[in-house]
Amino acid sequence: VLARSPSRLMRRTVLFGLVLTFLSGGVTRAYAWLILLGNKGLINQGLAALGLSPVKLAYNETGVVIGVVHFLLPFFTLTLLSALKNIPVSLEEAARNLGASRARVFLAVVLPLSIPGLVAAASLTFAGALSAFLFPELLGGGRVHMASNVIYETILTDFNLPRVAAMAALFLVLALAALALLGLLQRR
Repeated sequence: VLARSPSRLMRRTVLFGLVLTFLSGGVTRAYAWLILLGNKGLINQGLAALGLSPVKLAYNETGVVIGVVHFLLPFFTLTLLSALKNIPVSLEEAARNLGASRARVFLAVVLPLSIPGLVAAASLTFAGALSAFLFPELLGGGRVHMASNVIYETILTDFNLPRVAAMAALFLVLALAALALLGLLQRR
């Protein structure tokens, strides 16, 4: 929609919605999600009003995933947008003129040309998700353990600095290996 919508108003509205999320901090967003996803939150109140049973959306992996995706989606989208805008529309039009369906145009033209941007967006998002601390702590209620939270808790409880250093080094090696794998996939 952002890259190809003919409606300027639509593009601006979607872009405004993405950029708007940058105007609030992570803590504000996490607590806003708690208001929506909590056991007595707006979503469960709406389900109760419809006569449905409540759903556990906070203080578990579901809430953490929702919060992290909400936080990182603008980074991914805006990074990928620049790659999609650099693909000439004339290539898509030529494929359509040669009889390709919209799905075929996407798979044969747009997707291969957008892979560098896709890898860059995935790398940026992966790095942000990997180092997420706030959302697992608040939306996970201390029950969802991600690498940065485990390192933090180990420092607080054991104060075993050699162990924490080893965990952090292993964390860094795994992150670099995943990013190297993304780079390898891009070259192929």
